[in-house]
Amino acid sequence: DRTPGHVTASARIVTQAGAESVTNPDVSIRPEVVAASWADEAVETAVLVLEETSTRSIDGAPVMTWETDYRTLLSRMQTAARAFGEYDPERLRFELDFEFKRLVPGEIGLKQMRLVPHPQPVPVPTIP
Repeated sequence: DRTPGHVTASARIVTQAGAESVTNPDVSIRPEVVAASWADEAVETAVLVLEETSTRSIDGAPVMTWETDYRTLLSRMQTAARAFGEYDPERLRFELDFEFKRLVPGEIGLKQMRLVPHPQPVPVPTIP
């Protein structure tokens, strides 16, 4: 959400160890879910919450290096979201979907970003 001089942001990071698909997963394998929220440009102060652990992780450990890799990812996402906001300055509220890849600790790349559509409700027609 954006208002003049103020931005609030949140993220839901879904990850999986190894080459397991997050978008089309085996239903018997649970991914990790981390939630984050922050205000303005202070992504480094984001509150990170490990909501669910992956069934592929060892002893419930996070999939990526805690908290460093998650903050690196959030920083990259924020940079991309800021660029999107400059591209479409009239849109005050938007939701973006990111795909990322972490090859080694600390090296995280964004592969793609998509705007999540939120269709406007259509009024029910009146039948005479």
